[in-house]
Amino acid sequence: LAPGAAFAFAVQLPDLAWLIRDPTKRWARTRFTDPTTGRAMFYSTNHIYDPVSQIVVVRLYYDPVEGGPGPVVTLSQRKFFPAELEGLIAHAGMRVIDRYGDFSFGPLVGSAESQVLVCERAPARRKLPT
Repeated sequence: LAPGAAFAFAVQLPDLAWLIRDPTKRWARTRFTDPTTGRAMFYSTNHIYDPVSQIVVVRLYYDPVEGGPGPVVTLSQRKFFPAELEGLIAHAGMRVIDRYGDFSFGPLVGSAESQVLVCERAPARRKLPT
């Protein structure tokens, strides 16, 4: 990153209430039409969260409305909490100059879905004389 330049990026803000949901229950059952087959489907999810690794494994279920099981897609997401993310940025020789809850410059509050960080290269540390 050139001196004086900045960059911005976003990651999902962890939602503790969502992370501790019952992993045996399916959530967000939504009816939709599969765009490739035209079949009526139900979409639902559940997940398992490991607080040590901070990884959530999400299962997305796609079940036909007329019955029977459909495909299940699994994905993994690493969750980054705000203080941890700032520490990682500092460890990389950068510093956070602003943070927001979205790219419209909304505040970073507990109800935000995202955390947007604007960062710059940290000033070089002066070496102490030996």
